[in-house]
Amino acid sequence: MSIDKVIKTLKGKGLPVDFATEFPLKYISSGNTFFDGILGGGFARKKITEITGWESTGRTTVCLQTALQIQKEGGIVAIVDTHDCLELAQKMELKSAQTFFCDFHIVKKLLASGTLDLLIIDSIAAVLMSTAPEEAAFQSYTLRTYLDNLNKMAQEIKQIHQILKKSQTACLITNQFRYNPKGETYSYAEKYIDRYLSVRIDVNKVANIPKYANEGIRANLTIKKNNIHQHLVGKELEMDIFWAEKQQIFQIVEIALIKNIIRFNGTEFTFRGILLGNEIEDICAIVSRNSEILEKIKELTARPAVKY
Repeated sequence: MSIDKVIKTLKGKGLPVDFATEFPLKYISSGNTFFDGILGGGFARKKITEITGWESTGRTTVCLQTALQIQKEGGIVAIVDTHDCLELAQKMELKSAQTFFCDFHIVKKLLASGTLDLLIIDSIAAVLMSTAPEEAAFQSYTLRTYLDNLNKMAQEIKQIHQILKKSQTACLITNQFRYNPKGETYSYAEKYIDRYLSVRIDVNKVANIPKYANEGIRANLTIKKNNIHQHLVGKELEMDIFWAEKQQIFQIVEIALIKNIIRFNGTEFTFRGILLGNEIEDICAIVSRNSEILEKIKELTARPAVKY
C-alpha cells in the first residue's frame, strides 16, 4: 500500500494526520510505572529504543502494551510485522482503527507524514533476514552479500533516526540475541545500528508465571544504554509480562501499592482487613476473581489522594 493510500485510509477513519504540535509530552508510557521510572519517564519520542532478548522473552508484548497505552490517549500506532504479531495484537485488543500494519519500505514516508505516535518494528533481525534468498539460491548468497545487506539496513535505520528528530514519534525496534562461534552473545547488526539507538534494553526470562497468567512470563529488564539519562544505565527491573486483561489488573494493583491503598505489614498484603497474600501475584489472582474488591480498589486508585 502506498503512503498516500495509508494517509487516506487514516483520514477516512477520522484520525488526525497532522498533529506534531498537539502532543508535547516527551515520553510514551510503557504501561508499567516502575519500568517508566528506570527509562527516565517512558519511551522517548523522537528517539529509537531497541528491546533485545532471546526468543519468547516478552519483547513484542512490551511493545504492544506500550501501543495500548498511547491508544488510550487517541494515539496512532504503526507496526512493521515481520514476526506475525497480528494475532497477539488482536489478543491484547489493540484498537484496529488506531493500528496500522505496514511494510518496512514505507516506514520513512509514513514517519515524515506526521501521522504516528508510535512506530514498532518487530523485529529488525527478521527484516534483515528477510533479504536472505530461498534455500535453492543459498549457494550464491555470499558473506559479501550479507555484509552489503547489513550496510543497507544501517542506512535505513540512519534515515529513520534522522526523520524521527523532526517528528513526535517514538520508535521501538525488537532484536534477538544469537551466539557467535566463541559462545558469546550478540544481536543482529548491533555494530551497524548501535550509534542510532538512544536506548537499549536487554530482556531475559526469569520464569513462567502459571499460577497467575496462562500466557505470561517474569522477565528481567536491564538498561544497557540510555543516551538521554546516562545515570540510569545499568538499572534493572524484574516484572511480569502478560496480556491485556492481566496487565490492566497488575497496573491497578501497582497504583494501589504506591498510594498505600493496599498495605504491606512486612509479611502480608491487605486491603481494608482482607488478606491478599504474600506476593504481588497473589494480590492479582485474588482481585481478578473478586470483582467487588477490584472495583473498590479501582475507585480508590482513581482519586487524587486516598486517606483512611
